[in-house]
Amino acid sequence: MILNRLCGRPTECSTLRLSVPGNKLINCFKMSDAIVWIIALAFYAPFHYLGPLLVSFLTGTETQSQRKRLIINVLIDCTLSMLIAFALAIWLFKTNLQIAMLVLIVSMCIPYLHVGIIRKYRTD
Repeated sequence: MILNRLCGRPTECSTLRLSVPGNKLINCFKMSDAIVWIIALAFYAPFHYLGPLLVSFLTGTETQSQRKRLIINVLIDCTLSMLIAFALAIWLFKTNLQIAMLVLIVSMCIPYLHVGIIRKYRTD
């Protein structure tokens, strides 16, 4: 009774289901796909950016100007790889959830590769 007043009219395609006495399920909370992806992006972005930036900042022996260019390159690479990964994940989400999540996880390694390649082939 209280849940019905709090939740309003139950819907069929809700994401949160509450169990009430008598083993009845009440669909209480409907969340759109856009909100789910925004929340995923908010949790994913710090892991995607902070790791490569910390590695490039703490392990390098570059000069100040080289390190500044490296950090800018890493930020650009992180942004591009994250946007491409999320576009692929959103596209794959409805058909194959496992591959969509694998794309997100693998894309986190790309900025680390970029840091290594820049340091290996630095011409300055």
